[in-house]
This record gives sequence, C-alpha cells and structure tokens, in this order.
Amino acid sequence: MKGKKQKDPVGMNPSEIFAALAMLEKERGIPQTFMMEKIIQAITTAYKRDHTDVENVIVDVDEEHQTLKMFVQKNVVDEEDYVDPFNEITVAEAKAISARYEIGDIVNIPVDNTEFGRIAAGNGKQVIIQGLREAERGMVYDEFNSKQHEILTGVVTRIDPRTGAVSLRITSGSEFTDAYLEVIEGELTTETMPRLTGSQHALLGYHFFHEEMMDGGFCQLIQNGYGPYIFDNPFAKAMRLWGLKDFSKMIYKAKEIYDEHKEDLTRERSDEEFMAMYELYPQFDDPEDYFIENEEEITATIAYYVDEHIEEFLV
Repeated sequence: MKGKKQKDPVGMNPSEIFAALAMLEKERGIPQTFMMEKIIQAITTAYKRDHTDVENVIVDVDEEHQTLKMFVQKNVVDEEDYVDPFNEITVAEAKAISARYEIGDIVNIPVDNTEFGRIAAGNGKQVIIQGLREAERGMVYDEFNSKQHEILTGVVTRIDPRTGAVSLRITSGSEFTDAYLEVIEGELTTETMPRLTGSQHALLGYHFFHEEMMDGGFCQLIQNGYGPYIFDNPFAKAMRLWGLKDFSKMIYKAKEIYDEHKEDLTRERSDEEFMAMYELYPQFDDPEDYFIENEEEITATIAYYVDEHIEEFLV
C-alpha cells in the first residue's frame, strides 16, 4: 500500500528558486551563479546549525533538471577505527551501498528530502529577497554616483536598531512621512503618537511596513519593534478603507500568527537566532509572497488615495 503523499515544504521549491534566479539575472543583472552560491552557503549553514556534529555537507546543483540535493560526506573507515557516526561510515556499510568503496574513500549520504526541502525553501527565499535589496542598493549607488560634488538634502528616515544602519531619503522637497517623523521626533511613544491623526499613522505605518518587508519580511519587522504599531493599531482596517481589501486580509492573517506567537517572536535574539526564525515561522511565507508580488500595485493604490484625500495627510 502506498504511503501518504508528502506535502511540499512551505516556501520556494527548487524549480521556483531557479526561476527566481533567472528573473533576477534578466531584470536586475545579478548572475545566477552568484546568487546560487549564496543560497548554497545559507542552506549548508542552516543544516550544520541543526546538526552541530556534522562536519562536511555538500549541495548538488542540477541546472538541467532544476533540482537541488544535499549530502553529508562520511569517511570510510575500518570497523576498529569507527568512532564518529556523524562523519564516518564503516567499510562494510559503505560496500553495502557500492562495492567500489574502500577505506579512505568518501561516501555521500543523501539528506532526507523533507528536511532538506524545508531548509532550502526558507533560506532560498531569504537569499533572493536579500539579492533584490542588494540590486536596489546598486541602483541607488548608480543614481547618485553621477551627483558627486553636488549638495543634496538628506533626511534620516530609519535607524535599524539591530545594526545601527541609517536609511536616508534624498529629496529636494518635503514628503509626508518625513514630516511625520519630524513631528514625532523619530520615536513612536505614548507622548508623540497623539501628534498624528489616524490617516497619518496609517501612512507612516505603511512606510515602516514597506521598508521592513522588502528588507527581511515579518520576522525582521517584528524583531525591529514594529509589531505593535502594525498589528495593535487599526492599520489593516485603514488599508481596507483605502481600497486594499486583499492586502488588509493579509495583514489580519499575519496578525493571527503574531498574536499566537507574540512572546517568542518579540524576545531578544542573537543574529544567528534571528536568521533561524525564517525556518521556525514558515507561516509568514504566504503573506510575504503576496506582498512582494503585489507591492507595486499596493503602493500605487495608496499613493492614489493620498492624492485624492490630500487634506487628511497634511501636517
């Protein structure tokens, strides 16, 4: 009797990863080989983090069939010398796999497909998102490299509390979110929150939401402290009233995950623990995919609403 069909891991399967890399190379000029190397590095690091005793792991990339496979490499040793089951295999066990193996050879042991699929799905997606961000940074560099020796006005729009990195918005005029940040003195507190109206908070919320989502998804948004501002305020309701019903539903779906796991999602983590969150919370994959795929349309709809109701957003 056949067993139950296993579900594909949540996230991106190998064929989707290959397709995404091809798109990045075509539209952003990022070589597929460069991105695949980053994905392989992320996958092997994630596996070895979960299997600390394993020393050697390789990933086989089959571009023709668009498949990825992971193997643990084990040294073939004599029975008397066998002491490390994580990195060694006896000659008898090796010959059971293939008669050609001898002492001193290396045997590639396949990693369970379900486990590897889970690791590849989550880490592949995050590397691709990071690749998009790197491409954007490259475009920004190209744009402003030609402006050497010119004086430009810059407004600090965000300081990443994890890294201390500063985001600047270069502009020749004021923008709403810049003005809001100035009004609240760069901090969302019980004292500064009442200085903005509901519509102004919704627009500022989208400003934070967009930056965090494009940079690292819901896990980063929450770890950087924006969870309460997005999920505990009527941000999703405002998006629905602005004509973004599907986007609003996505926010409510993410809020359910946030509310259920709030204690763990918001606890302080090391950088390594932070990266592991993407595997721990695959529930965020679908909402994140929706936003990335529809970001341009969502942003355009919000811009249209602001233009049509300009008086609601003036400071």
